[in-house]
Amino acid sequence: MQACRAKIVLTFVLVVAIATAEDFPLSELVEGQNGFGVTEGVGGKLERFPIKILGVQEDPSLGFPLILIRAEGELIDQAEGISAGMSGSPVYLHKDDQQEKSLLGAIAYVFPESDHHLALVTPISAMRGLFDEPETIPFGTWPTGGLTAAVPVATPLLLSGVSSRTIDRLGPLLRESPLNFLPIQTGGTVQSDESTSLEAGSAISIQLVRGDITVAAIGTVTEVANGEVLALGHSLLGLGNVSFPLTTADIIHIVPSDLVPFKLANSGTHILGSIIQDRFAGLAGNIDKKPDLLPVNISLSDTRNTLIRKVEIVREEGLYPTLLQVSVQQLLDEIRNEVSGGTGELAWEILFQTGDRLTMLQQTSHRDDLALATSKIAAEPLKILSINPFETPDLKQVNLNIRYEKYLRTAELVNV
Repeated sequence: MQACRAKIVLTFVLVVAIATAEDFPLSELVEGQNGFGVTEGVGGKLERFPIKILGVQEDPSLGFPLILIRAEGELIDQAEGISAGMSGSPVYLHKDDQQEKSLLGAIAYVFPESDHHLALVTPISAMRGLFDEPETIPFGTWPTGGLTAAVPVATPLLLSGVSSRTIDRLGPLLRESPLNFLPIQTGGTVQSDESTSLEAGSAISIQLVRGDITVAAIGTVTEVANGEVLALGHSLLGLGNVSFPLTTADIIHIVPSDLVPFKLANSGTHILGSIIQDRFAGLAGNIDKKPDLLPVNISLSDTRNTLIRKVEIVREEGLYPTLLQVSVQQLLDEIRNEVSGGTGELAWEILFQTGDRLTMLQQTSHRDDLALATSKIAAEPLKILSINPFETPDLKQVNLNIRYEKYLRTAELVNV
């Protein structure tokens, strides 16, 4: 099923509704304190909801404490709890009975088999340290112990131009992530206005693939200050230093659920900046910083027609095979409009930043599912490059030409 593409123009978002606040010191936290959270609702409106401080979990193995809160109010009650996509929603308290608000941190963890109104907040002090940690975290690394009952707030994974059949190919990525990507929703892309801005509580889209296919995670901004963005309050993939495109997200509806309430959304098309850190305390990024992406040009042709598609994928070696396989299978399904066998011929041209060029040619046949067989082979060269023990491949561009036909080209060895 081809995902529909919404054509909505986002309106300009004023950055005056929730101004930058001072940090609330953890030493002054008192059980029973009241405050409020902010998150984007339907139509880009920032919604406030009351919260109450219940306590502090001092050592959850993350390297920083977490604050237990109870979220209340009409928005939370209607959704039947904290919703997937609310990760990063800022929480504010008033210091010393003053009217000026202070930023406590970001909603980050919930208890899926308990009261959905309960959440754990990552302190803003831990999130500010995201810009100070240069080391890289191995793919899929996640601390164990301490959070036996709590899990990161589920993160909706938005797929545009991707069929339900192709979603299965995302399995390796979903298994390695510390997150529960739920729900996996086929949505559209929103033609976002270049004047659109982000503010605390805004919905965001963190893209892994963009172009003719979009794969993106939906979350919430905790703070924007001096061109720097803090979000989520927990890791996305736990990769450390990254370069992910940061765009807006358009919230269509908040869907209630006893299992996991979630925000239904579309992903913006205009890049606002880059996420540059993906760590246990959340995501950090820069507005107006261009992400470093790998261009992939895919040409598909039979005896009559040629279809050219362009995508850009994030420069993470561990993700290359999965993201290329998803792209190829989806595009083949789209152009053939059926699941059937046949023969495919693949020609790769892989360009490196050094000026070197690698070319390869391979054929495959499958009696039942040519698209699946071809997509697996299409990802093999990048998989081999990504796991080679000698040198990190500094790729510049990947061009892949695929010729296919419905007939099987096979041979049988009958005698030696």
